[in-house]
Amino acid sequence: MARYPRPGRVKTRLAARIGADAAAELYRAFLADIAARFGGHPGWALHWAFEPASAPFAGVVAGARAAFPQTAGDLGSRMAAALGYVLSLGYRHAVLIGSDVPHLPIATVEQAFARLCAGAELVLAPVEDGGYCLIGVRSVPDVFAGIRWGTADVLAETLTAAGRVGIDPALLAACYDVDDEAGLARLRADLELGRLPDLAATRGVLERAMPLRYR
Repeated sequence: MARYPRPGRVKTRLAARIGADAAAELYRAFLADIAARFGGHPGWALHWAFEPASAPFAGVVAGARAAFPQTAGDLGSRMAAALGYVLSLGYRHAVLIGSDVPHLPIATVEQAFARLCAGAELVLAPVEDGGYCLIGVRSVPDVFAGIRWGTADVLAETLTAAGRVGIDPALLAACYDVDDEAGLARLRADLELGRLPDLAATRGVLERAMPLRYR
């Protein structure tokens, strides 16, 4: 799930501190690193679900990789529609990740598919602010309606919704997302200390455009 990297429309919380142009450049780097890290894996095919639908995302960002516009509605409706669309193409499983986690371990996605192949109906990878950055399904479950998106209760409410429909979700290791200044400082520190894979595009933007801000 991604947005077209237009200044003023992406990473707005970060943009308030580092400027809209810098935030958009950084977000574009996130997308490039996601494509580089996950696009060539032999175990799955990468698809982009983008917004807004009128943006030239397919040509500018996705390149030769599959891309389709997100539907209208709240985040839950758009995620459900994206998962349903991919499954309608004939895939047995679909794992959706957010674009705020370019550092998400590849092993986490591999584990998500492994849990789905072993029979799990729903797989989630939490983020530390109370939401989740990954959701894996075999079919689209009724867990997206009535969630207060953007709050610290997203994961808890999703687990409650899963329980109502008789699903016992599989939870993977938690991650952190990068949507504010603290998250970016943490990402940069992890990169500099070698705790993450080398996110070449993101590192390049940080070193070129923001060389001192987070040191």
